Amino acid sequence: MQTHLSLARDEVALQHLADEELMALIVLGREAALEAVYTRHARALFSLALHILKDGSRAEEVLQDVFLTLWRRPSQYDPARGGLFPWLVSVTRNRAIDELRRRRIKLAPVQEGFLENLAADQVGLDVPVLLAEEQALARRAIAQLPPEQQQVIRLAFFYGYSHSEIARQLGQPLGTVKTRIRLAMQKMRGLLSKGDR
Repeated sequence: MQTHLSLARDEVALQHLADEELMALIVLGREAALEAVYTRHARALFSLALHILKDGSRAEEVLQDVFLTLWRRPSQYDPARGGLFPWLVSVTRNRAIDELRRRRIKLAPVQEGFLENLAADQVGLDVPVLLAEEQALARRAIAQLPPEQQQVIRLAFFYGYSHSEIARQLGQPLGTVKTRIRLAMQKMRGLLSKGDR
């Protein structure tokens, strides 16, 4: 049986583990590991959900749902496909968008700089250097795109707009939006693969 002192030491030790190490403990059913991941990432994920939903209580519900999914079905996270934080961001964004669609709430206008602010919030939460490097690589790749491709990539992937919603917001044909996204993704793949060499 663990004492309160040994439990406190365990919690402090968990705070210093990488996300992937914490995930291994979550798979084993260690609640303290889930708490450590929550402490590390909840603020940024809540900010993302709040930005999309514009409703604090719904953003809280989305956040709870994301962490409940992580606890109940940790196997949904595949470390081979990327880091834990980007996966949590993706799940949070998708759940928030699902909530928007379910409630048929109009999407809020895009605010420039939101993603950068989210990344800045995370830096204050001891995000692993690898994540910061991945974000910097993605930002540099996006910056090399033509402005119209940058715009559709940000709307689709950072703000969660569907292709149809982007077309409506920009007053562009749907085919044009899809083509810009496809061309942007091809160019980014090329740019990012050059960076791996």
